[in-house]
Amino acid sequence: YEIRHQSVSISELANRQDSFPPLGRWLLGIWLAVGGDASARWFSLVTGLLGVVAIGLLGRCVGGDRIGVLAAWLAAISANHLLYSQQARLYGLYLLFATALMIAAWRLRTRDRWSDWLWFAVAAWLTLATHYYAALLIALLFVLLFAELSWPNRRRAMVAAGMFAIACLPLAYCLKVDLGRTKYDYLTASFDFSAWAYTYLTLVSGFTLGPPMSALRELSAADGIRALAPWAIAICLAVGVLAWSCIQRLAWRDSLWLFTLLIAPPAMAAAAAVVSPTGYTSRYLVWILAPLLVIMAAGMDRWRGRPVVLIAAIGFVAISLLAIGNRRLDPDYRVYHFDHVKQLMIEEGPADPVLALPRYFAEAAEYHLAVDTGTQTRPVFLATDKPGEEQNWDEVLPQLLAAIGESSEYWIVTQSFPPDDARRDLRDELVDRLAGKHVERVTWTIDVYRAPTARLRQVVASIDETPDE
Repeated sequence: YEIRHQSVSISELANRQDSFPPLGRWLLGIWLAVGGDASARWFSLVTGLLGVVAIGLLGRCVGGDRIGVLAAWLAAISANHLLYSQQARLYGLYLLFATALMIAAWRLRTRDRWSDWLWFAVAAWLTLATHYYAALLIALLFVLLFAELSWPNRRRAMVAAGMFAIACLPLAYCLKVDLGRTKYDYLTASFDFSAWAYTYLTLVSGFTLGPPMSALRELSAADGIRALAPWAIAICLAVGVLAWSCIQRLAWRDSLWLFTLLIAPPAMAAAAAVVSPTGYTSRYLVWILAPLLVIMAAGMDRWRGRPVVLIAAIGFVAISLLAIGNRRLDPDYRVYHFDHVKQLMIEEGPADPVLALPRYFAEAAEYHLAVDTGTQTRPVFLATDKPGEEQNWDEVLPQLLAAIGESSEYWIVTQSFPPDDARRDLRDELVDRLAGKHVERVTWTIDVYRAPTARLRQVVASIDETPDE
């Protein structure tokens, strides 16, 4: 396919291959077929609301009604959960299925029946069919259950595991195909102490405390840690007190389960990153938010007569509310704010064409920007950005020039890359080649440039003069 002239809709994007299992795309495609493109964010909102209910039910399974209500309330004010519930992405669905899987596993600890194992197997398949990294959660839960069950009851576990493995054979084929499509070394993120710490920090902060991502991505790891240290200390104090209170509140086996589900996954993901084409990515473990909030809720349940616990609970809630306020009120913390880009274009060049990269980012740019601006439709063109591969610039730049017409300038809209990302060098090479002038960085995700048509004509002329090999 080729991105140009508003040839794409959200419904089409939802059904394209994106290197993730197919279930999320299918469900979103059905949703969009019924509600249309305008309903895309409602899908995330509905799954996010159901995720709040699921976390509440998990809390009730762990410690009763009060802990369930507290856990649901904490999920409702979680900046991290709200972030993914506002985006047209599938992490809200992923968290929902993963939490349902944890509930099924918890029930199996006391109700070892075939119907419960069936629920567990179905929830496990739904979670894995939404995201491949759910395999870490499934394996961890199987180990925890197997360690608690008596030997006669382990037979049901082995039968359920065998049936689950057979049902996952189509997903194994999907994984093989996706690994072949996404093996790019320049996308690999390493795992170190800063990545581990940032995983837990963002669970509470939702990326909206401390320096905004636009500033943080330009800092070294040491400078980033120093900039985030005050918030990290405040969060650690509140979480530490509530975690200790949780240990006092729950039975030791229940605490062991919750803390294992919270602490073990990053290390497991780091090991899996050795064979993953993307390396370590914290959002692939978004489901560890569920045990964290249940732990916090169990700790808060002991606030009566314990002022330190009460202060920690107030502090944790205050941090969550402040993080939500930052995202709402401070534009530096917003993500993929294309509305601002569109307004900028309407003011300075209503129908000038757009050159966008990388591919998935250009698809989003086309949907938001290739719209009728009053008189014309703005065409959007895709420039590839794969280091070490041949780019499509010589093909797409003449098409861009043909669409410009009499305009003296056009737009370049790109994702904002961190300094150590090889795609940033390639982006800068293209922008320099086209003599692009930086106009604005919109939030921490979008860089906007204006480039002269005269320079583009020179570049296209040099392409035409280059003999084919």
